[in-house]
Amino acid sequence: ITKKESILQRYYSEHPDIQEDTLTRLANTSRDIITQLREQQTLAQNQVQNTHGQFLKAQETLQKHQESKPIFEEGEDLTLIETKIAENKQQKAEKSEKIGQIQHILEEDARNKQQYADTLRQLDLLQQEMRQWERLSNVFGDSTGNKFRKIAQSFILQKLLDNTNYFLNMLSDRYELTGAGKELMILVKDKYLGDAPRPVEMVSGGESFLISIALALGLSNLALQGISSDFIFIDEGISQLDGSLCDSVVNTLQQLHHIVHCNIGIISHLDVLAEKIPTKILVQPVSQGTSLVSIHNS
Repeated sequence: ITKKESILQRYYSEHPDIQEDTLTRLANTSRDIITQLREQQTLAQNQVQNTHGQFLKAQETLQKHQESKPIFEEGEDLTLIETKIAENKQQKAEKSEKIGQIQHILEEDARNKQQYADTLRQLDLLQQEMRQWERLSNVFGDSTGNKFRKIAQSFILQKLLDNTNYFLNMLSDRYELTGAGKELMILVKDKYLGDAPRPVEMVSGGESFLISIALALGLSNLALQGISSDFIFIDEGISQLDGSLCDSVVNTLQQLHHIVHCNIGIISHLDVLAEKIPTKILVQPVSQGTSLVSIHNS
C-alpha cells in the first residue's frame, strides 16, 4: 500500500491538474461512456486533420495568388488599372468580333467546298454523258455526215439485197447479190462457179437484165415500208436473152405482178415479147417530132 501511495503521489506531482477525486470519478465511469468518449475523441481528431488539410490548401492557393497577381508599376493607381481593364475589354470585344468574322469565313468556305463537290459530281455525270456521245460520234458522226449516211445506206442496201435475192431466186437459182463489206458496192455471186463474187460491171447482158429486174422488184418491195414505187419500167435489154429465158422472164414478171401488186412495164421492140404482154402502150411515129400513142388490151 505504501508503494502504491508513493506512486500516486508521484503521479499527482507530475499532473497537478488531476486530483484524487478526478481519478475516483474516472474510475467510476462506465465502459460505454469511455467508448463514446473515445469515438468523440477520434471524430475530433479527424476534424482537426481535415481542418489542417484545408488550411494547407488555402495556404497553397494564397501562395499561387501571390505569385500570379499583377505587379503594379510605380505611379499606377486604381484609375489607371480601371483604364487597362476597359482596354482589355475592348480588345476582347475586337477579338470576339474577329473570331465571328473568321467563323463566317469558315462557314462560307464549307459551303463553297460543298458546292465544289456538287459541281464535281455534276461534271462527272456530264463527262460520262459526253463520253457516250463521243462513242456515238466515233461510230456514226463526222463533220459532213457521210459516216452516218453510209451506215444508214448500208442497212437500206442490205434490206434491198435481201429483197432482190428473193426475187432473183424466182428468176434463176444461179445468182445471188451481196455487199462488199463497209463499201456501198454490190457484188454478184455465181453459184455455178463456186460462189466467186464479181462486180456488177463484169456481168453479161443477160445476167445484167436479170439483176436489173430483181433490183427493180426489190425496190418495189421496199415501197411496202414507206418508199413509194407503184410502177416498174424495164428498158430494152430483153432482146439479149434467148427465147426460153425470155419466156421464163415474162412468165415470172406476170406472176410477180400479182404478188407485189404493182404495174410492170417493159420497153422493147421485140414482137415476140409484145405478144406475151396483155396490156400494151404503142408509140408510133407520125411525123417529125410527133408520135401516136395508143393502148391495146389482148
